Amino acid sequence: MGGASTVVSLSVALALFLSSPVLAAPPIVPMPSFLPGDAVIGPAAGLQEQPSVAAGGSGSLVVWADARSSLIPLAAFSGGPFLSPGGGTMRDIYAARLDAAGNLLDSTPIVVNATGLNQGSPKVSWNGQNWLVVWMGQAGLTCCPNVNIYAARVSPTGEVLDNPPIVVDTDATTGGLYWPTVASDGAFWAVAWRDLDIAAGIFTIDGARISPGGTVFDIGGKHLRRDTINSYPIGPQLAYAAGQYMLVWNEASNRVMGQRLSTALDLLGGAFQLNTLAGSIGKNPRVASDGLDFFATWFEDRLYGSAQLFGTRVSAAGFVLDPAGIALTPAAGYTQFTSTVTWDGTQWIVAYNFQASGFNDDLCATRVSAAGALLGSGRIQVRPGAPVVYEPWAIPTAGGGARFVWQEMDGSAGDIFTTSITAAGAVGTVLCVSVGTPRQSQPRFVSNGNGYLAVFLSETSSASRVLGQRFGPAGTLIDAEPFEIAAGSAPLDRPSVAWDGQRYLVTWSDKSQSRVYARRVALNGVPIDGMPIFVMRGDEPDVVALDSVFLVAATYNAGTEFQTLYSTRVRGSDGALLDTAPVVVGTTFAIRPTVTALGGRWLVTWRLNVNHDDTRSDIYANFVDASGIPGTAFGVTATPITSESDPYVVTGPDMALVVWTNGADLLGRRIQADGTLLDPGSFVVSAATGLQDRPAVSWDGSEYTVLFRDFRNDDPNGPYVGDAYGARVSSQGLLLDPDGFAFLNDPRVQEAQATVAGASGGTLLGCAAFRNEVAYQSYRIAYSMIGNSTTDVGRDWTGPLSVSALPNPARGKVAFVIRGPEAMELRGSVQDILGRTVYRFSTVGTGADAGVRTFHWDGRDARGVQMPAGVYFVKVDAGGLVNRTKLVIF
Repeated sequence: MGGASTVVSLSVALALFLSSPVLAAPPIVPMPSFLPGDAVIGPAAGLQEQPSVAAGGSGSLVVWADARSSLIPLAAFSGGPFLSPGGGTMRDIYAARLDAAGNLLDSTPIVVNATGLNQGSPKVSWNGQNWLVVWMGQAGLTCCPNVNIYAARVSPTGEVLDNPPIVVDTDATTGGLYWPTVASDGAFWAVAWRDLDIAAGIFTIDGARISPGGTVFDIGGKHLRRDTINSYPIGPQLAYAAGQYMLVWNEASNRVMGQRLSTALDLLGGAFQLNTLAGSIGKNPRVASDGLDFFATWFEDRLYGSAQLFGTRVSAAGFVLDPAGIALTPAAGYTQFTSTVTWDGTQWIVAYNFQASGFNDDLCATRVSAAGALLGSGRIQVRPGAPVVYEPWAIPTAGGGARFVWQEMDGSAGDIFTTSITAAGAVGTVLCVSVGTPRQSQPRFVSNGNGYLAVFLSETSSASRVLGQRFGPAGTLIDAEPFEIAAGSAPLDRPSVAWDGQRYLVTWSDKSQSRVYARRVALNGVPIDGMPIFVMRGDEPDVVALDSVFLVAATYNAGTEFQTLYSTRVRGSDGALLDTAPVVVGTTFAIRPTVTALGGRWLVTWRLNVNHDDTRSDIYANFVDASGIPGTAFGVTATPITSESDPYVVTGPDMALVVWTNGADLLGRRIQADGTLLDPGSFVVSAATGLQDRPAVSWDGSEYTVLFRDFRNDDPNGPYVGDAYGARVSSQGLLLDPDGFAFLNDPRVQEAQATVAGASGGTLLGCAAFRNEVAYQSYRIAYSMIGNSTTDVGRDWTGPLSVSALPNPARGKVAFVIRGPEAMELRGSVQDILGRTVYRFSTVGTGADAGVRTFHWDGRDARGVQMPAGVYFVKVDAGGLVNRTKLVIF
């Protein structure tokens, strides 16, 4: 009975859908392209941290944790995971190969592992055939922090051999498995980490072996350190020499301990203390071997206000040969927190961060003889005058000397660098390892009536630029390489652009100083102003033109609890500021302003919080007349909903449309030129599953198009990823796409920061999307042109590309017959009614079938899961020629 009812209901639903008006069909969205150019490899934007390196083959492999996919600052690894929209895949594990001279072999890094949660603290070791990378990774959303130990082998050619990664040990307590370390006996690898004996409530150091083929031995881990008083061991480190491992760690907040282990990870003798000097407070131990004996270093914290680096030699039998310790550095500054040590064949080389002058830490090194004596005249300044240096790691180089890798922090950006020193201490060339193409983000599009201009940020870790690229009226790209509008070492933010009929005005802010700048740009893309125009103090600028005058709106926090919204007029003809001082448009805590021109005035909207401590917010607006005088602010929406934010306003035929998010859905409301609010309360623009936010809106002459960030495809029990979706709204406020349409929804990566501009029945869509291809590994600007007037939507295709589904309706297998250009790559996809891509196909025509190609689909997605009955859309792209057809599965 239930099955028959389901069939009847489905038949009725399909009949209603197939007979619905043409406006219900989503627009044809060609496969998005990416802006070309701006592809010079350099230090990647974002945070890179926790480097490690291991020699192997004819070079070495550097590994680190990389947060380049996050567009927001990330919370610390521990205690989470903390999930926020914009976090991308959070911290991932990256790697890069170096040749014997320290040159990069990989143009962009190797992605060892990228998931939706934090990965961190990678270490690496070579077994004679491959490298093994180990790391700790968050395994779920249960707090806190639910961390497992993972591993993956990387071949000498840079191939990741384990995808998904090897699970070394899982956390049964959600207390977290921390600080993995790895070494090899030349065949097997030994991995150690901090664990918890949950039954006894005692923290332990556990270990396991991994075979050359990637098999985990010692499932669940062996206890390598478990006492009866819970001395809280942390920070284990391993080294191998002559048939045994040496494990060192810190416990009881002050003891540096050692333990010899067999290659089967059995204990050889008992644990022993390395820092035996009276009163010693040792932390952060490191260890290396010379092939027979060992050398351990640690941070000495007994001096209260200053610190030293100490070390000792340890014999193969486990005897501490320097019981008073070797003072490797003078007592100076509260630095030298982490050290690294290696044996170059004749001497020990120790590297560390040291505050030589000022407030920044330099990377320094000290050489120690086999007898434990300091060599040379003192410390070697390996990286002087750099931003703050953290987390050095060292390996020996052929012929003596050492190669170092480390992290440099400059503000919130971090990069991984490498250099070397000779056996005599001569320093080599410094090279950035964590590279990629510039991060492109925060795009804004504007129409000039006969084409479009895109402006966006282009960032590396050390430089920030505002760039522009032009399009023709049909969305055809004019500039193969973007042109520069602004540049600086300080982070630039929030570019915006407007057109006054003769020229563009591009605005942006300098985040480090809260200053808004502008520059006029001619139709041909050439900047008119020799230098940027300082407009006013502030952040988050937006701009629009009224006749030949631009209004720039921005918010400014003068160091109080109030953030005020200001405006300033800029004359297009000469760039002169028409207001003697910025004009107050909105008070209290105002953020995220957007502005449009309506009925001979400007209309400014913004998010209004009561104060900076109150998270509840509403959407407010105010008119500014042509002389720059504001009216009285009024509420577009003021409801008990906790957070109404992200307003975006654009002008239609004779009224404006404001779209915003209420923390779940997108809502809209129209405003007439006299300030009358239409659509009592609001109307729904998108109410799909999950969060929709950060909308952008345009008017194409007949309809509004809203493009926004959408989380409908995300796992409700997983992290935020986000896609770019759109919906059209008529001039009467009628939602034309109740289910929305997909612009870009790759499930592997984040799409964010939507932008849209329309004119003459066409709309240019855009967003920032993370490209994890080898050539990029950064955010790039995606774009696509749609013809979204009512005469274009759902029209029959008459061009040189056609697609048919046979049979249709279908049950089970279906054939897609495509007629199009020969010898041209075809890319196709099957999307469900919500715009989610469930299947992809692609080929290159050989010409043997005279341009007719057939693809067979068994109705399953990429994971092999049978898709349910319903309506699907088949979309095909052949070199920019696009067509689609509707398919019914029953």
